[in-house]
Amino acid sequence: MINVQNNFLNNIDFTEINNRIKNKNFPWYFNNKEKLFYHDLVIIDKKKDLFMQSPFINLLTPFVNSLKIKKINLAKFIFKNKTDKIIKYPTIENKELYDNSKTSYFFFNSCDGYIQFINHNKIDFIENTILTFSSQLPYFATSHTNKKFCIILFINYLLEDKLNN
Repeated sequence: MINVQNNFLNNIDFTEINNRIKNKNFPWYFNNKEKLFYHDLVIIDKKKDLFMQSPFINLLTPFVNSLKIKKINLAKFIFKNKTDKIIKYPTIENKELYDNSKTSYFFFNSCDGYIQFINHNKIDFIENTILTFSSQLPYFATSHTNKKFCIILFINYLLEDKLNN
């Protein structure tokens, strides 16, 4: 199931998080391969015995509470600069993720980028909107051309009522 919720965060939470991540002192890291900036908030990879948590983890609190997240597998902010034309990035198929995990994309600003599900809907990047779906659904994302930058929060997680021990 694909779920889109507009005006996901209240104005206070949205403004606070938006101001923090756009602050000149917020630490962004450059991924040369993907040509984007990112900030990992949480990474858990049991195969690599890896656990990492950012000091900015508290920025996830409104998402954890609203989405009823029990366990985060991966959470990161993504900062993309505009491109000259829309680029369709390779299809993402999360076959290795937990069978019952969810993926959410939260959009901090509107632009002409989108996420396209294979044989399903196209979802535009709209400010303060969250897109949630089963991590098993294949999809691809695009770049954007009409704004200087685009900021997205990506979260992969398990829900309280679907946690397997």
